[in-house]
Amino acid sequence: MAPQQLTVVTRQRLQDLLVVEKVWWWGALDEVRFLERLYDLDALEGDGYRRLTAREDIWQHCINNDDWLPEWVFTDARFGLSSDSPQPLLNFLAEMLHPVVRRDPDEVQRLGDC
Repeated sequence: MAPQQLTVVTRQRLQDLLVVEKVWWWGALDEVRFLERLYDLDALEGDGYRRLTAREDIWQHCINNDDWLPEWVFTDARFGLSSDSPQPLLNFLAEMLHPVVRRDPDEVQRLGDC
């Protein structure tokens, strides 16, 4: 059996839905706390100039400066959300609905209905 795929169109529709509906993927956490639940941010490279790790990069741009758009994570190759494998994106979406991330059951239901 061939591995399942998510088409480019499906991935783009998911991203567009999150942006249009203003669903901040990190929920009740911040971007760093959310992503560290899925990735070893200290093992992923930073920008290579001032920040050595992904944790430092994300902290600088999302917490300190707030100069990255919320959808940056979907195109950042370090997280593989645009890769051929559907698993990183599926894990990411599942984490978005985790009770630690989404504390409002009505919001989880609304997202599930989309």
